[in-house]
Amino acid sequence: MSTLDRHYPTVDFPFIRQQILACQEVLPESELIIGRTTTFVLAGKRPIFKRTIIIRQIEEGQVNYMQATGLAIRLDFMGALLKWLEDNKHWKDGGYFVPAPQAEV
Repeated sequence: MSTLDRHYPTVDFPFIRQQILACQEVLPESELIIGRTTTFVLAGKRPIFKRTIIIRQIEEGQVNYMQATGLAIRLDFMGALLKWLEDNKHWKDGGYFVPAPQAEV
């Protein structure tokens, strides 16, 4: 079974990585890459499991839309993500939903 969702675009990993590294919360040199999985650690005194960011590329260089959106909300780069999706994937949130026909009364 494929992990791709045909209703949502994927997001390029280099873009996500750039946004995470630009975040002021990421510890310097905390990036760890193992296969298609990359982790980052955020600074702070919270427990490590709350400060760890784990990203798994579903295809080489591609991140799932839902994970990208979650990271954008958590690290405050949602505006940049939506702009990137519009510019690079020609996709706007909600742009593909067609209203159901109204039943006649």
